[in-house]
Amino acid sequence: MSLDYLIENHRYVLEYSKLKEDFERYHAMHDEEFLNNLIPVLHFVCVVSYLKETPGQVLTNDEGLIHQLVHLLDEQTKPDALHELRAIRMRFDSLCRLA
Repeated sequence: MSLDYLIENHRYVLEYSKLKEDFERYHAMHDEEFLNNLIPVLHFVCVVSYLKETPGQVLTNDEGLIHQLVHLLDEQTKPDALHELRAIRMRFDSLCRLA
């Protein structure tokens, strides 16, 4: 099943089955592999959060998923964020899981 939508006169098409496959792939990754794929994970979170209409404050507050993923990308904040990796991954699983 494909999902078609318009944003400012730009048409986008997503394959729901592909999104589910992407989630399962990211979910199954070991921590090191997940950390090595943070940019595509972050993109996936943005797409799925948009489609699920996840409120911005859930994603961007201090404990928010996007906020925490960005901390993992920043060398200055990464060491502290790594201590929260399990919680970040659990948040990813709960917010990005697709039916």
